[in-house]
Formats: sequence, structure tokens, C-alpha cells
Amino acid sequence: MRKFSLTRFLFCCAAAIALISPAQPVSAGQPTTVFEVNTYADLVDEYPNGICSAGSITGGPCSLRAAIYDAATWNANGYNVRILLPPGTYQLTQQGSGTDNPFFGDLDLVLIHKTMNLSVTIEGTGTQPSVIDARWIDRVLDIWPETPEAGNRHHVILSNLVIKNGLIRSTTDLSARGGGVRVDRVDLTVENVRFMDNEARGVSQGEGYKDGAGGGLSIGYAKLIMSDCELDGNEADYGSALSIWDPESAKYTFVQRTSFHDNHSGSTVIHAYGTLYLVNSTLAYNSSTRESSVGVRSFGPAFIHSSTLQISGAGTNLECIFETCMLRNSALIREPKNGKIGRNCRAGDAISSEGGNVMDDDTCPGPGKVIYPGTWRMVFAGQYFLPSSDSPVVNYISPNDCKAFQFGQSVDPVDAPLQTDQRKFSRGGWCDAGSIETPNVNFLPVIFK
Repeated sequence: MRKFSLTRFLFCCAAAIALISPAQPVSAGQPTTVFEVNTYADLVDEYPNGICSAGSITGGPCSLRAAIYDAATWNANGYNVRILLPPGTYQLTQQGSGTDNPFFGDLDLVLIHKTMNLSVTIEGTGTQPSVIDARWIDRVLDIWPETPEAGNRHHVILSNLVIKNGLIRSTTDLSARGGGVRVDRVDLTVENVRFMDNEARGVSQGEGYKDGAGGGLSIGYAKLIMSDCELDGNEADYGSALSIWDPESAKYTFVQRTSFHDNHSGSTVIHAYGTLYLVNSTLAYNSSTRESSVGVRSFGPAFIHSSTLQISGAGTNLECIFETCMLRNSALIREPKNGKIGRNCRAGDAISSEGGNVMDDDTCPGPGKVIYPGTWRMVFAGQYFLPSSDSPVVNYISPNDCKAFQFGQSVDPVDAPLQTDQRKFSRGGWCDAGSIETPNVNFLPVIFK
């Protein structure tokens, strides 16, 4: 939805907004305003006056669609925005032909300010999930800057949400990007979010074919930080779960403590242009229409640290093209399917081992690897491969070598001792290869869905 412009009207409203709804300052930066959504209905606010009020200028219910629409007004006038979403299901119901209109189809978050670095947060507020269900009428959420001058100035945070049943179809002119969420030139942080059953659907093969990428999430020319998330049941021609487009590697993607499972693609689960960090994460039991499916395909530098990659059938766990992938303290597993079995790394790829890796074939480079063909004595339980006490991954890494890229106090990832696994269990002492430490059989973690 890239044609609807609010800029001229929004700046005319600046003085009135400041008088009607004083915002609350945050830290030493720009002030913020808060919208508390109070209806599950997908209601339209036709008045871009900065007041979340569907159906009337003031006093109407504050719907999610209205809050996102009015967030643009505050952004244009130099405010951060927080949208608080109570638990429950928010179904998108506004169908219509106006696909370039924020009143129909997906939720359009347009960032407008040209000189300030501002943020918009959409946050589930309860212990139970806040679910945004597109019902396959469109993708769920589309995020972009209105002008080139506003590009890469803004930061969007999605927290404690379920994003499901988004569907975007390609045309003979345009490829489909981001079945659940599409982001262009806006930095994104995703925390405790489940992307579930979203699809970016390409048109039929042949003349005029356009593909679909990023079934769960597609992001371009922007920084992505993803923590404690789950991507399952998503589908696309490539990047069934995640598609990253940044061929200049000016930005990076950092994924930690996240599971990618049961996604379906024509080729890849994670399709990455740009720098990729994958830490304490699991890829398992994803499927493909092709025998040569790939778990992670990276066209830029990649750092695969303390992660578990499991490919099913005649596919490949890791492909690295053009730039070097650094593989450290990870477990790479092949699962037979339909009488066929794949490989962990593609021969001739730019992959370098930093040690601590355990795998079941010899296709990935050394040094510091151990090959254990056959059974792994590990069990896939919902989101994780849980090693048994006699699995070869257990206590394979000495305390001094249990390190990974992670976020500390700095802005960018730093290589430092790794204290916890994907479930935030302690990595104390000798570490297990892969994303999970040996489980305590008396405790099963509760995972936000």
C-alpha cells in the first residue's frame, strides 16, 4: 500500500494535536504518545487527527487499525508511539478493492518524519497472546517510509504478538514479499512473536512468472533484531520463514533464541542477502516442494553460532554464496525422508569452521569437528531438538570456548561468553553443541505462544 499520502494533512494538524493530547516524555529523547486498543473489531478511523477514534472525530473506540493509522500523525510531528494490545484475537475484516488504501486489507504503518529517529511499538500486554489474524485477505502488516528522506530513520518494535494467516499474492508485474509482515528501509526489532501460517504466493510458472519470498517476514535494506520468536507453518517460493534483502550489507540481521519449524518453500527457509547472525536457534522439520531444499542460504557474511540445523530429505542445511559463513559450536543433522538423505554443507561453498561443531557427515569444513553418523539420540519437541544425556553434542565444548555473538551494552553484536541456551537455561561449565543444553527431565519450559 504505497500510494496513500498523509504528509500535507498531518503537518497542518501539528498545533491542534499538541493541544488535544499531550504526550508523555520518555528518557532524554523525543516524547511518546500511547494508544490503548479497546476493541477487537477492525474499525476504520477516517480522521488523521492523532486521536485514536474509529467512526467519529473523538470519542469512538480505539481499534488496532485506527491506532496504526494515527501513529503516522504523531510520527510526522516528532513523537514516538506505543500501541498497547490487550490479549485476544484481532481479525482483519476490511476487504475491498482499495489495496493502496490504509482503510482496507493489511495494516499500513507509514513513517513520515524526515529528520528525526523515531520509534513505533506494537506490544501485546498480557500473559496470554495478542493475535493479529489477517484471515488470508491480505498480509498482516506493511511498514515503510513515505519518502526517501524518511528512510532508515525509524525503528519499529513488535513484541508479545502472534501474526497469523497473512497472504500476499504476486502479480505478473510484482513479486510477493512478506506474507505476514513486509518491512522496507525501517529498522525492526521483533521480541517474543510467533509468525504462523502466513504465505507469500507466487503466480504460476511460465511467462510473466513472479515469485513469493518471506512467507513469515520479508525485510529489505534495514536492520532486523529477532529474539525469542517462533516461525512455523509459513510458506513461500523462497525464504518460507524469513527473507532478507540487503545486497550492500549496509545493515545486518541478528536472530537469537528462535525456532524455525514446519515451514514450506520451493527452496529455502532463511534466504539472506546481507550480514546474518544466527545464535542459539533451531531449524528443523521444514519441508519443500523440491528435493534440494536449503535450511539457510546466505549471500553475505554469516555467523552460525550455537545453533541446531536439521534438514529433512535430500536437501542442504547450510549454503553460503559469495561471502564466508563462520560455523561455531553448532549441531548439523540430516533426517532421511522418502528414502533420501541430504547433506550438511554444499561442496565448494565459502564456509569456515571455528570449532565445536558436531555433524553427521563430512561435507562441512574443519578443523574442530566430530562426525557422528547414524542416530543422534535427540528428540524434536515442539520447537527444539532435545539431546539425551548420551548424545554426542553434550559437554562437547570447553568453558573457555563457549562463546557467540550477542548483544551486550554496545549497539552492535559482540563476541562474548555465552551464558544461556535457546530456552535461557544456563550454559555453565562445559557447553553442548547446538541450541539446547542437556535438559532436566523434571522440568519442561513454558513457551509463550
